[in-house]
Amino acid sequence: MEKELATLVNKKYGSTNLHKIYKHTTALNGSGVMALDLVQALQKLTLRENLCFLTLQTWCKLFPSRNLLRPVRAWCPICYQEWYEKKQLIYEPLLWSLDVVEICPYHNYKLIVECSHCHQKNTTLAWR
Repeated sequence: MEKELATLVNKKYGSTNLHKIYKHTTALNGSGVMALDLVQALQKLTLRENLCFLTLQTWCKLFPSRNLLRPVRAWCPICYQEWYEKKQLIYEPLLWSLDVVEICPYHNYKLIVECSHCHQKNTTLAWR
């Protein structure tokens, strides 16, 4: 990310070391400036025009840009298992990143925030 995006994101956090924003990577999914900057940079690199839908950018007038997203990843293991078994595209729905969403709306199952193997939590954009 640093190598490809830093030159396109002409901001303090994008100058030379994106590791500086490690604790704030949830903002990359959000409705604020960091999400907008990332989307614009990725659109330039990929020549795609619709990457705003990977973030909450289209909702920026309705949702606040702060305290909207949870600080760690959350997921529904049942969704992942079903998608795998049905050979569907496996992805991380943006809904799971909202701090207020605690239950999977499809399975009525509490979202998991800790790995069942190592019991660690993972940030939105993990460096390792």
